[in-house]
Amino acid sequence: MQSSRKQLTEDLSFSTFIHGYWRLKDWEYSQDDILNLLEQGLDLGVTTIDHADIYGDYECEAIFGKALANKSSLRDRLELVSKCGIKLLSEKYPERNGQIL
Repeated sequence: MQSSRKQLTEDLSFSTFIHGYWRLKDWEYSQDDILNLLEQGLDLGVTTIDHADIYGDYECEAIFGKALANKSSLRDRLELVSKCGIKLLSEKYPERNGQIL
C-alpha cells in the first residue's frame, strides 16, 4: 500500500503520516519488534520517521539505530527526521542547564 506524500521542496517529500519514536525506550521492544513495527509502517506507506536526540533520555535514536543495523536495507526506504539543540536536564549530561540553544 502506498500512502500519499507531501512535497516540501522539489527534492524532498515526506509520507503523509509520520511515525514518532519519542517513546521507543518505554515500549521495551526487542530489535526484532522494532523492525517488525517499522516494516508494518512501510507496508502502509509510512516512510518518514521522527526522532530527536533527547527522546528517551537521549537513548531512542541509538536503540532505533541498533535495530535498523540488523536490516540496513530498510534505510533506503526511509526519511529520518531528527531535531537537536534542546538541552534537557539529565544525569547523563549534568553540565546541561535545560536551555534551548
